[in-house]
Amino acid sequence: MLKKRMINSFKILRCIFSLIFMIFSLFGCKSKAPSFADCLENEYPNRFQVLDTFTDDIIGNLSFSVKTSIVAEKSNNLIQTSLNWDKRLENFNLSKSKLDSAFSKAQREYKDALSLYKTTQENGLKEIAVGIKNGTVFILIFAEPTLTHRKNSLLILEKCFAKWQKEGAYEMNISYLEPSEKDMNFKEIVPLLYWRQSVGEFKKNMVYSTICPYNETFLATKVGKNWEYNTSSDRFMYAIEKARIEGKKWASGHLRKPYEILETVEFNQIEKNPTIVNIKFPITYQSKETESASYNIEADGYISMDYNVENNTLMSKIKMTKE
Repeated sequence: MLKKRMINSFKILRCIFSLIFMIFSLFGCKSKAPSFADCLENEYPNRFQVLDTFTDDIIGNLSFSVKTSIVAEKSNNLIQTSLNWDKRLENFNLSKSKLDSAFSKAQREYKDALSLYKTTQENGLKEIAVGIKNGTVFILIFAEPTLTHRKNSLLILEKCFAKWQKEGAYEMNISYLEPSEKDMNFKEIVPLLYWRQSVGEFKKNMVYSTICPYNETFLATKVGKNWEYNTSSDRFMYAIEKARIEGKKWASGHLRKPYEILETVEFNQIEKNPTIVNIKFPITYQSKETESASYNIEADGYISMDYNVENNTLMSKIKMTKE
């Protein structure tokens, strides 16, 4: 009887283990689907490396399956391209013709960027980097953007663009970045990956920019009229705080007390001069106790001034305005 019970127990255990094995076979032991990197490797053995992948426009695509990858040549990782793919579709919705076209374009743009960089060095424009993205060639200049430096740079670039041996047609963007940013992310050529991973840093550290459309001849005098000061830069935010100090000094001797200068600020670049900005700091005569938070307080007026954000100096008398 005992032996029979033991046999029955073994049969039950065997059935349980068989059931567990079957469950794992169904849900836990499927072969892994090929990845996007596997797809590239199969089509182009040992040629490319995937540098970064991110989900592309979740709301627009209504899916987490649509991705964008930055892919580089292993032989020269400055030759980079951006590929959009969908993991739900066969071959990730990337035909060989699409891939060949993308990689050919990346090689052409790298060649054009390198050609322009060499031309700038031959003509004496130092402390720069060159990159191409979305049909625009970027000349990043790492120097103090004084008026003299900007004029001289454009004159040199006029010669460089006239001599540039290139295959593509590009819009031209000239941007001054903080000198301290040189060599932080790249040297001569700006890789495509930089725009993906460091676009926030670029916005903070870019001080001036100007552009020339792809279908126009680059003329220094014309392009020089389009300089814009980057109001998202750290340098601009520093200037705003310096202007706030000037406003506080003025307010202490001109406004009836008690008053409060609110934390917000309004500004407007004055036409034809990108460095002269009209800045307004809202003030209120209400006490904080009358409102739950200062952002709910309506301004009773504005401390207004014209301010040079390039050298942090007042360009007009400070005054009170209603709006």
